[in-house]
Amino acid sequence: MKHAFSLIELLVVAIILAIVAGVIAPRLASGTRDATASAERVRRVVSALGRREALTTTMLALDADTESVRVLIPDGTTRRSGRDEGWREDPLVPRADLGTLRVRAVTADATPLDDTKWRIVTDPGFSRPHIVVVLQDDRTGATWRVELPPHAIEASLKATGEGDRGMPSEDALVDLDATGGRNAPW
Repeated sequence: MKHAFSLIELLVVAIILAIVAGVIAPRLASGTRDATASAERVRRVVSALGRREALTTTMLALDADTESVRVLIPDGTTRRSGRDEGWREDPLVPRADLGTLRVRAVTADATPLDDTKWRIVTDPGFSRPHIVVVLQDDRTGATWRVELPPHAIEASLKATGEGDRGMPSEDALVDLDATGGRNAPW
């Protein structure tokens, strides 16, 4: 004799699965919201560097490690060389803790930096480099690109594709010096 499932048994299993999905789905969405909020905090710190740099005549630094991104200001002993000594965290700009995010790539004027520990120093009287920071959520693989052009005071935040490094390909980069366009406007 064949044993088959009754309609009631199938309905009970479907209801149990719906309840389990209802419990798990908000937790998954919460993780994505937390990662997006962390990426937004990084954008705010990078934007704070842009605003501070536009309003001050002192050296500033955007500094990061595997746990946070922060703006540094001179403590009075900083030499013009931008060495590690003589910096303190800016008390007006809260640090951005990365949480589940990690810095996947960072560039200053298209020059790649060490993504585990980096510092970009701005010097009054000189153009700030074009800063790009690519963040990735370790849990979901989602990536975000934070970008601050040289004369901008507000950084942009753009979600990029899963696993995308968020950096332009080598084909997209144009060397104006090599093409004879050194003095050409962008």
